[in-house]
Amino acid sequence: MYASYDDVLARYGQELYVLAGRTEEGEIDEAPVRRALEEAASEIDVTLSARYAVPFVPAPAVLRRICVDLAVAALPRNGSSEASLYERRGREARALLPAIGEGTVSLDAEADPAPAQKAGCGIAASFRPSDFRRKLEEL
Repeated sequence: MYASYDDVLARYGQELYVLAGRTEEGEIDEAPVRRALEEAASEIDVTLSARYAVPFVPAPAVLRRICVDLAVAALPRNGSSEASLYERRGREARALLPAIGEGTVSLDAEADPAPAQKAGCGIAASFRPSDFRRKLEEL
């Protein structure tokens, strides 16, 4: 997992009482936050697995922030005014993932893992140029 409950608490603080709800004891309900973090980490892995070996260990700080924002955006809440900030942050995080996966945005060079190996059969083939191509090149 790329972020912990404590990471969410550090970023959102007491807002989690509203976002995650309360337990019978009046504490922040950690269960929905932890589920949302697992789902966010899964989304990160799926999005970045075409380019990188996942999971990232250790996770770059940007992935921790993305994971937190995706998780919080997924938590249920009341009212559109409450939701706007969290949904915007979630959209921004979700938009950053494909850019990282495509290589247009780079992760920290120290944390950048080697690209994932594509499965293949290990057979290489070489063909001589076609007569058609050779005739075009002679023109």
